[in-house]
Amino acid sequence: MNILLKRLAIVCAVTAQITTVLLAKNLSVHSVAGFYEAEKASQPGDTITWVSGTREDVIFTISKNGLTVMAEKPGATIFTGKSSVQITADEGTFSGFQFAEGEIEGDILTISGSHNLITELNFTRYQSHYYLNTLPSATYNTIQNCSFEKKPLAPPGQEGNSVVQIQAHKDFPGHNTVRYCAFREHTAPPGAGGDYGIEALRIGYSYQGEFDSKTVVEYCFFYRCNGDGEVISNKARNNIFRYNTFFDNGPSHLTLRHGSDAIVHGNYFIQGAGIRIKEGQNYAVYDNYFETGDYFAINLQNYKVDPLDSVIISRNTFIGGGEIRLGGIGKFPPQHVTFIRNGFTNPIEEIFTDPVGSEIFKRNRTGTPAKKYPSKKNISAHSGNCGPSYKFDEVFIP
Repeated sequence: MNILLKRLAIVCAVTAQITTVLLAKNLSVHSVAGFYEAEKASQPGDTITWVSGTREDVIFTISKNGLTVMAEKPGATIFTGKSSVQITADEGTFSGFQFAEGEIEGDILTISGSHNLITELNFTRYQSHYYLNTLPSATYNTIQNCSFEKKPLAPPGQEGNSVVQIQAHKDFPGHNTVRYCAFREHTAPPGAGGDYGIEALRIGYSYQGEFDSKTVVEYCFFYRCNGDGEVISNKARNNIFRYNTFFDNGPSHLTLRHGSDAIVHGNYFIQGAGIRIKEGQNYAVYDNYFETGDYFAINLQNYKVDPLDSVIISRNTFIGGGEIRLGGIGKFPPQHVTFIRNGFTNPIEEIFTDPVGSEIFKRNRTGTPAKKYPSKKNISAHSGNCGPSYKFDEVFIP
């Protein structure tokens, strides 16, 4: 009897799903007024399709749950002028649009709903606050296969703003995901310094540094994102950055600035700076590839607010001369820092700089022979050759 009841329940569930699909409608719209009429007439599972074409000053809110709102053809529906979209609904899909060469004071796309899929969007040359802003109430949203490029400079006398902002809530984690996205050519003006404000991606704000975000950033590409010193600015707790590629970003880098308990693994840092860890505890940096040229590979900071503690750097590959700064100069040096099972190819003589003296080195390897370092000369020393230092066979397996 129980088996029959279970089979009957499965049949009923499948029948309900098939019925929902068969009854789902596809409603085509040309305007904001048409969109709202279609949304009013729609049910969860329906699709509202914007017909191809370029439209100015399109402003609308998706408020009904379970809808797919999409372009007729990916990239063929273009919003410009003072266009913006808000998603307050849950369990929907927003797909296929371009936001190009417009100008608004606020954000282009704002998400406050949950369990939504944001996919196949392109943002380019659009003067705005943020391209995309995920509010604290938004949870379990996935932003994937989107392109964010060429954010314009701020008006004269103003600083820029981040391209994508993921906010954190004080009471619950967001569990949002950014994946398979491209961030390209966000550039500060000459002489702006490293704090112009156009971070490609920022998670949290400084005041949200103790909030759990649990955001995952994976399989993304960051190219020439030097609109700020920080390509990614992490300002919340428990985030994961994995399988991303950072290429030709100059001195700009991934920054673990506020918060703790972040994981950085499986990323590529090529022809530009690597990772800066400013404050907090319990960081894991492993299985990354660093070929940063003249820029640092890793920078551990000596900072008085929430000083660094418990950092493990393991199984990474370091190619060439990108230095590793250990943060030994100052009153608040990093504590409990471990380098284990890392591989170094042709490291420069002083690959480690500003050591604290308490770092732990285990089973690190290099194919470079010890004779390159005469008499096992120090491979790490404070500026001016003062303070603690490490010899070749203290860092690498002989």
